[in-house]
Amino acid sequence: MSPLVKGRVLADGRTELLEVNARPGGRIYRAAMLHSCGVDPFWEAIMMALDDGYTTNCEGIAQSASPVFGMRPFEIQEIGRVAESVTLGEWERIDGVDFGYVHEGFVVTSLAKENVFGEVLLTASNLAELREVEARVEQRFHARVEPFAT
Repeated sequence: MSPLVKGRVLADGRTELLEVNARPGGRIYRAAMLHSCGVDPFWEAIMMALDDGYTTNCEGIAQSASPVFGMRPFEIQEIGRVAESVTLGEWERIDGVDFGYVHEGFVVTSLAKENVFGEVLLTASNLAELREVEARVEQRFHARVEPFAT
């Protein structure tokens, strides 16, 4: 995570801050960090960009190895529109799925880019159990893609 900071220098020598883009990662990275340890990556990146002396207060941040968390994205690998698919409710009924998202009516126009259709945050007490939860989520995944009319 490296924030992007844009500014400009005016003709009279003054500087102006134009933009701070925290860039902590897309999809569910922020929610996963907030859920797992209580750290807000947006806040931390912005504060680091704006204040050279800023340090993160780690008091109260969860640092145990249990539970373990995993993010499992699902990509669509066909050009077209997702007509029928797994629902978020189907995934949320699996023990160990904390939250996630599914883009209904997802459209894929190019395979040359990331086409993440849905993702879930998984929780388990150890890595072996996390892999079992992931396997159950993968078994439940299904998507039917309708090609575009030619």
